[in-house]
Amino acid sequence: MKLKELAGKPQLVMLTLDDKEIVEKYGEAVTFNVLDKLPISIYTKLATIKSDDVEEMFNVLRDLILDENGEPIM
Repeated sequence: MKLKELAGKPQLVMLTLDDKEIVEKYGEAVTFNVLDKLPISIYTKLATIKSDDVEEMFNVLRDLILDENGEPIM
């Protein structure tokens, strides 16, 4: 596979969390969007984030969880 084939404009992908626990807690499935391709800076943040650094975890999630227009919703 050529890297050029992987290049392209990121597309929004809808994700739905609908397992039993989520539906019981919120009364319905939770739906949000993410980009199918992310900047390398996001991958770097994800790889280096520490589980006890809640603020940095929030900052990364804020960039990932988007509405249907690709805008952050957190």
